Amino acid sequence: MFNAVVIIAEAVFEPLSAPCAWVVLNADCTDEQIGLFHTTLAALGDSTEITDAYLAEEILIINGGLRLRDTTSGHVIEPVIETVGDDLRVWPDTEKRDHHIDVPRAALPQLLAGIQRDLIGFLEAFAAWAPRHGLGDRAEALVSALDDGFAISAPLQRI
Repeated sequence: MFNAVVIIAEAVFEPLSAPCAWVVLNADCTDEQIGLFHTTLAALGDSTEITDAYLAEEILIINGGLRLRDTTSGHVIEPVIETVGDDLRVWPDTEKRDHHIDVPRAALPQLLAGIQRDLIGFLEAFAAWAPRHGLGDRAEALVSALDDGFAISAPLQRI
């Protein structure tokens, strides 16, 4: 909680099959959501092609990012960030700038660590999902490719 405001930071992605329907990435992802991530990442047809495609990639790209939610006001923001004193002012990435969330700079490491925990949980959910969807012997390589490609378990760096 920051200044009596509860800010929740989440990693999200946008499925190709459902534009503007952001899906949160964490350990609670359903099999359907993990499958959407898998197919969106590779943007191909069948599961074998998808798996081959992103095991071969040197750089993994998916439309997504961080989303902040202010639970007291209900505002959800996909951010544009500016510095205001000791705070980071987070504005929605739209032309209409009618609300913002101020995040104390000191709170950023805690928020990022929470996102990292969620993404590690997503990797664990993905590892459990893969064998159930015919990717059993490739599950470990897929999880490793995701972790390396998105630097999920890499140490957080101070800026």
